[in-house]
Amino acid sequence: MRIDGRVVVVTSEVEELRRQGFGTVEIAENIRAILASHWREAHLVVLNRRSDLRELIDDSPDLVFSGINYLPSGTTSDSRRERTWISQSMAEAGINYTGSTRAALELVIDKAMTKRALLKSAVPTAPFFQATPGLYRRAGDLPLELPLFVKPLYEGDSRGIGPDSVARDFHDYERLVRAIDDAWGQPALVETYLEGREFTVARLGGEDNNPTLFPLELIVQAVASGERILGFDTKVANREKVKPVPPGHFRKRLLSLAEGAFMALSNRDYGRVDLRMDGRGSLYILEANFIPGLHEGYSYFPLACGLNRGLSYQDTIQEIARIAHTGRGSPLS
Repeated sequence: MRIDGRVVVVTSEVEELRRQGFGTVEIAENIRAILASHWREAHLVVLNRRSDLRELIDDSPDLVFSGINYLPSGTTSDSRRERTWISQSMAEAGINYTGSTRAALELVIDKAMTKRALLKSAVPTAPFFQATPGLYRRAGDLPLELPLFVKPLYEGDSRGIGPDSVARDFHDYERLVRAIDDAWGQPALVETYLEGREFTVARLGGEDNNPTLFPLELIVQAVASGERILGFDTKVANREKVKPVPPGHFRKRLLSLAEGAFMALSNRDYGRVDLRMDGRGSLYILEANFIPGLHEGYSYFPLACGLNRGLSYQDTIQEIARIAHTGRGSPLS
């Protein structure tokens, strides 16, 4: 069915903005080409500054397929001053957009805020604290016992995570916190290390009280120390294996926890949450991504839709747009 409307796919060339969203300009162009086969008009708009956003709003498309969260209000891309959120700008202009509201997106970008919101709704997540270099002077001062898992507070897609992200002693902890500060210019999120299996659950539409959820198990080869860490380099090289979670009690348990997380974080339309087990088999939410990667071939969101529901990559993209355009998929509450 052809849609008599104009859709605009939005991304950015600014690195900070791109890495918070679904991918590169090339990925956005691929999405535009897919949508062009079903929409009267499909365009790509690259937003690098606020004037670009004003032009987009003035153009008043029927749907914005949003691939980034915000534009910085400052003159540099790393400004943490008040940001201009794409979803909020579209809502205020009366323009349909894909994905979640500003409040939900702002929440899941900050992993500590995500975890506090989960705990407030009694959704289990690993104990955690934030850290900067020199904050703690010895192992006895740490709020949690070693071993600990250390990662950047704001980065997604496993950036800043690798085989050595587990701190077994205080020297490891100090080194990892310092490395995150040097490389990313942000605090570290430090949490109890969970050594068990890892999963991700995608959400694509569904009514508020019956979201459509697709789980995958993520299997990573163990390193010499025995840890199985799903880091950025592993994802880019596509070295991990993914498989759907078979029907049964465990799948129901996994989906129930994921549904609770989507609800606690007010997800709308589509998104992804990541989970991991501890050594005793208890499940915990790791983090959430409400503009998940959409790379054809290896991004977990389209893979989950394909392996669980049989959707092609093209069908997945069209379904994201259809849900937003028809107004179905209001925030879970």
